[in-house]
Amino acid sequence: MKKLLMLLALLALPTMLFAAVAGTAHDFSSAGNKYGTTACSGCHKPHNAGTLIPLWNDSNELDDTTYAAYSSPTDALNQTPGSTLGNVSQACMACHDGMVESVNVDFASAQPVKAGITTGLKLDYTNNSGGQHPVAIKYDDAGTNTALVALATVKSAGFKFYGASSDTLECATCHDPHDDTNGDFLRASKTTLCQTCHNN
Repeated sequence: MKKLLMLLALLALPTMLFAAVAGTAHDFSSAGNKYGTTACSGCHKPHNAGTLIPLWNDSNELDDTTYAAYSSPTDALNQTPGSTLGNVSQACMACHDGMVESVNVDFASAQPVKAGITTGLKLDYTNNSGGQHPVAIKYDDAGTNTALVALATVKSAGFKFYGASSDTLECATCHDPHDDTNGDFLRASKTTLCQTCHNN
Protein backbone atom coordinates (compact mmCIF):
# COMPACT_ATOMS: atom_id res chain seq x y z
CA MET A 1 0.00 0.00 0.00
CA LYS A 2 2.85 2.35 0.87
CA LYS A 3 4.48 1.77 -2.53
CA LEU A 4 1.19 2.42 -4.30
CA LEU A 5 0.74 5.73 -2.49
CA MET A 6 4.29 6.74 -3.39
CA LEU A 7 3.70 5.85 -7.04
CA LEU A 8 0.48 7.88 -7.11
CA ALA A 9 2.27 10.85 -5.55
CA LEU A 10 5.04 10.66 -8.17
CA LEU A 11 2.47 10.49 -10.96
CA ALA A 12 0.63 13.52 -9.57
CA LEU A 13 3.79 15.63 -9.19
CA PRO A 14 4.09 16.76 -12.84
CA THR A 15 0.46 17.91 -12.83
CA MET A 16 0.98 19.94 -9.66
CA LEU A 17 4.18 21.52 -11.00
CA PHE A 18 2.50 22.33 -14.32
CA ALA A 19 -0.34 24.05 -12.46
CA ALA A 20 2.17 26.09 -10.45
CA VAL A 21 4.10 27.20 -13.58
CA ALA A 22 1.09 27.89 -15.82
CA GLY A 23 0.74 31.61 -16.51
CA THR A 24 4.11 32.58 -15.00
CA ALA A 25 7.24 33.76 -16.78
CA HIS A 26 8.39 30.12 -16.80
CA ASP A 27 5.37 29.01 -18.82
CA PHE A 28 6.62 28.53 -22.39
CA SER A 29 3.42 27.12 -23.82
CA SER A 30 3.06 30.23 -25.99
CA ALA A 31 6.63 30.05 -27.30
CA GLY A 32 7.80 27.83 -30.12
CA ASN A 33 10.60 25.57 -28.99
CA LYS A 34 12.36 22.48 -30.20
CA TYR A 35 10.60 20.09 -27.81
CA GLY A 36 7.00 21.21 -27.98
CA THR A 37 4.74 23.96 -26.77
CA THR A 38 3.91 22.92 -23.22
CA ALA A 39 4.62 25.00 -20.13
CA CYS A 40 7.45 22.65 -19.17
CA SER A 41 9.15 21.95 -22.49
CA GLY A 42 11.28 25.08 -22.48
CA CYS A 43 13.33 23.56 -19.66
CA HIS A 44 12.46 19.86 -19.54
CA LYS A 45 12.04 16.94 -21.89
CA PRO A 46 10.69 13.54 -20.88
CA HIS A 47 13.01 11.22 -22.80
CA ASN A 48 16.80 11.07 -23.12
CA ALA A 49 17.02 14.00 -20.75
CA GLY A 50 20.25 15.64 -19.66
CA THR A 51 21.98 15.31 -16.33
CA LEU A 52 21.96 18.81 -14.82
CA ILE A 53 18.59 18.43 -13.08
CA PRO A 54 15.73 15.92 -13.45
CA LEU A 55 14.42 15.71 -17.04
CA TRP A 56 16.64 18.61 -18.10
CA ASN A 57 16.58 19.75 -21.73
CA ASP A 58 20.32 19.57 -22.47
CA SER A 59 20.06 21.91 -25.44
CA ASN A 60 19.85 24.73 -22.88
CA GLU A 61 23.45 25.46 -21.95
CA LEU A 62 25.25 28.12 -19.95
CA ASP A 63 27.33 30.19 -22.40
CA ASP A 64 29.82 31.45 -19.83
CA THR A 65 32.30 28.60 -19.63
CA THR A 66 34.72 30.89 -17.78
CA TYR A 67 32.63 31.41 -14.66
CA ALA A 68 34.64 33.39 -12.12
CA ALA A 69 34.34 32.24 -8.53
CA TYR A 70 32.97 34.75 -6.03
CA SER A 71 35.58 36.55 -3.94
CA SER A 72 34.29 37.79 -0.59
CA PRO A 73 35.49 41.23 0.62
CA THR A 74 35.85 39.75 4.11
CA ASP A 75 37.27 36.41 2.90
CA ALA A 76 34.53 34.68 4.90
CA LEU A 77 32.63 33.22 1.95
CA ASN A 78 35.29 32.74 -0.69
CA GLN A 79 34.76 29.87 -3.07
CA THR A 80 37.64 27.69 -4.20
CA PRO A 81 39.42 29.37 -7.15
CA GLY A 82 38.45 27.84 -10.46
CA SER A 83 35.29 26.32 -9.03
CA THR A 84 32.24 25.91 -11.21
CA LEU A 85 28.58 26.54 -10.74
CA GLY A 86 26.54 23.70 -9.35
CA ASN A 87 24.19 21.85 -11.69
CA VAL A 88 21.10 23.68 -10.52
CA SER A 89 22.70 27.11 -11.08
CA GLN A 90 23.98 26.02 -14.50
CA ALA A 91 20.40 25.11 -15.37
CA CYS A 92 19.15 28.53 -14.25
CA MET A 93 21.91 30.39 -16.06
CA ALA A 94 21.23 28.51 -19.30
CA CYS A 95 18.47 31.09 -19.76
CA HIS A 96 19.38 33.80 -17.29
CA ASP A 97 22.89 34.61 -18.52
CA GLY A 98 21.67 37.40 -20.80
CA MET A 99 22.31 35.36 -23.95
CA VAL A 100 19.01 34.10 -25.32
CA GLU A 101 20.51 32.46 -28.39
CA SER A 102 21.63 29.41 -26.42
CA VAL A 103 18.08 28.34 -25.66
CA ASN A 104 15.85 26.43 -28.06
CA VAL A 105 12.93 28.67 -27.21
CA ASP A 106 11.57 31.45 -29.41
CA PHE A 107 11.53 34.25 -26.86
CA ALA A 108 10.29 36.71 -29.49
CA SER A 109 6.98 34.87 -29.75
CA ALA A 110 6.60 34.55 -26.00
CA GLN A 111 5.24 37.26 -23.75
CA PRO A 112 7.53 40.36 -23.75
CA VAL A 113 8.46 39.82 -20.11
CA LYS A 114 9.91 36.44 -21.04
CA ALA A 115 12.00 37.93 -23.84
CA GLY A 116 13.54 40.51 -21.54
CA ILE A 117 13.93 38.48 -18.39
CA THR A 118 17.23 36.93 -19.47
CA THR A 119 19.08 40.24 -19.72
CA GLY A 120 21.11 41.81 -16.95
CA LEU A 121 21.60 38.65 -14.93
CA LYS A 122 25.01 37.54 -16.17
CA LEU A 123 27.20 36.47 -13.26
CA ASP A 124 30.02 39.02 -13.30
CA TYR A 125 31.19 39.81 -9.79
CA THR A 126 34.18 41.89 -10.97
CA ASN A 127 32.38 44.29 -13.31
CA ASN A 128 28.83 44.13 -12.01
CA SER A 129 28.85 43.27 -8.33
CA GLY A 130 25.96 45.54 -7.39
CA GLY A 131 22.78 43.57 -6.87
CA GLN A 132 24.36 40.21 -7.64
CA HIS A 133 24.18 37.69 -4.86
CA PRO A 134 27.01 35.14 -4.87
CA VAL A 135 26.20 31.56 -5.80
CA ALA A 136 28.20 28.33 -5.62
CA ILE A 137 29.44 29.30 -2.16
CA LYS A 138 29.35 27.33 1.07
CA TYR A 139 26.98 28.72 3.67
CA ASP A 140 29.28 29.42 6.60
CA ASP A 141 27.51 29.80 9.93
CA ALA A 142 30.15 27.97 11.97
CA GLY A 143 31.41 31.01 13.85
CA THR A 144 33.50 32.65 11.12
CA ASN A 145 30.51 34.66 9.94
CA THR A 146 28.25 35.53 12.87
CA ALA A 147 26.07 37.73 10.64
CA LEU A 148 24.43 34.59 9.23
CA VAL A 149 21.47 32.71 10.67
CA ALA A 150 22.12 29.06 11.51
CA LEU A 151 21.92 26.83 8.44
CA ALA A 152 19.37 24.50 10.04
CA THR A 153 17.07 27.47 10.70
CA VAL A 154 17.34 28.64 7.09
CA LYS A 155 16.56 25.14 5.80
CA SER A 156 13.53 24.90 8.09
CA ALA A 157 12.23 28.11 6.45
CA GLY A 158 12.07 26.24 3.12
CA PHE A 159 15.38 27.26 1.56
CA LYS A 160 17.30 24.53 -0.28
CA PHE A 161 21.04 23.92 -0.25
CA TYR A 162 23.12 21.72 -2.51
CA GLY A 163 26.42 19.87 -2.78
CA ALA A 164 27.75 16.80 -1.03
CA SER A 165 27.25 18.38 2.40
CA SER A 166 23.98 20.15 1.53
CA ASP A 167 25.49 23.50 2.52
CA THR A 168 26.23 25.12 -0.85
CA LEU A 169 24.14 28.10 -1.88
CA GLU A 170 22.96 28.04 -5.50
CA CYS A 171 20.34 30.01 -7.45
CA ALA A 172 17.57 27.66 -6.33
CA THR A 173 18.42 28.23 -2.68
CA CYS A 174 16.42 31.46 -2.80
CA HIS A 175 14.40 30.83 -5.98
CA ASP A 176 11.88 28.08 -6.67
CA PRO A 177 11.53 27.85 -10.48
CA HIS A 178 8.12 26.19 -10.13
CA ASP A 179 6.48 28.61 -7.68
CA ASP A 180 5.97 32.33 -8.34
CA THR A 181 3.72 32.97 -5.33
CA ASN A 182 6.11 35.58 -3.89
CA GLY A 183 7.05 37.09 -7.24
CA ASP A 184 10.40 36.54 -9.03
CA PHE A 185 10.07 32.87 -8.03
CA LEU A 186 11.37 33.71 -4.55
CA ARG A 187 11.06 31.23 -1.67
CA ALA A 188 9.97 34.01 0.71
CA SER A 189 8.41 37.44 0.38
CA LYS A 190 10.72 40.28 -0.65
CA THR A 191 10.25 41.89 2.75
CA THR A 192 11.56 38.89 4.67
CA LEU A 193 13.79 37.10 2.14
CA CYS A 194 17.15 38.61 3.14
CA GLN A 195 16.52 38.26 6.87
CA THR A 196 16.02 34.53 6.44
CA CYS A 197 19.81 34.19 6.17
CA HIS A 198 21.22 37.53 7.32
CA ASN A 199 21.11 38.79 10.90
CA ASN A 200 21.88 42.40 10.00
